[in-house]
Amino acid sequence: MRWCRSRLQSDRGNSIIEFVFVFCFGLIAVLALSSEVERNIRGHYAALSTANQTLRSLQLSESEPTAIGAAQQAAKTFGLQTPDFEVLISASCLAQGEIKVIARVREVEEFANGRC
Repeated sequence: MRWCRSRLQSDRGNSIIEFVFVFCFGLIAVLALSSEVERNIRGHYAALSTANQTLRSLQLSESEPTAIGAAQQAAKTFGLQTPDFEVLISASCLAQGEIKVIARVREVEEFANGRC
């Protein structure tokens, strides 16, 4: 009986259980952090690609609806729905020689400058 009582009061096996729990918690935290970083990087790529594609289309066609259509196609390439992105064009090609296109994807904003 004495051996059984001393074994129950020992902490010998608890360190492995603690290690497994801490490892699982740490792994979940690292995966959540890397997922957020990946989402942010993907947002930057999508916004920059959308802004560049919109600017190219605007320079070639000089038509704002055509440029917006190109932005929607570029956003569709990244799997974005219409509420997920927004494109702003600073001025039309007819008004000024300098043009700026701003693309917002979720909370990320990128821009492209060009001439008409």
